[in-house]
Amino acid sequence: MVRISTEDTKKMTGLDASGIRKIRKIYQDEGKIGRYELFTKEQVEEIKMIVAYQRQNPHSSYKMAYEAVKLKNALDRLKIEAVDDFTSEAILAMGEEKLEDFFKYFNSLKDLLREFDDESVELLKNLESAILARIILKTQKSKKRLH
Repeated sequence: MVRISTEDTKKMTGLDASGIRKIRKIYQDEGKIGRYELFTKEQVEEIKMIVAYQRQNPHSSYKMAYEAVKLKNALDRLKIEAVDDFTSEAILAMGEEKLEDFFKYFNSLKDLLREFDDESVELLKNLESAILARIILKTQKSKKRLH
């Protein structure tokens, strides 16, 4: 695993020392790096996306940008994984009965919206995927803390 020096991380991401400290704190809170550990090459690539998001949305904090990138990555993964693979993760996260309820409510709302606006149905499908991805991420994160 290749580690990148703090100076190189600054150069690669365009962050100053304060920005690096803020990002480092987020990664430490998430358990992704230790107190004195350097970022990996993959983490620096992710940090570049966080910085880009934060600069496009200057009202958002680095933490909000981190969450947005994490969610985007989960959604990207969702798009390339087979539905069955993702459903099994959702069942583990929520339980079969709750997952069925989740889909039932979203399907009912989609049916209702279909009468009025197809574009809203597409938005709802994306929202459904995003919420499901967040639930799985949060469940996985809480399981990691228990181990």
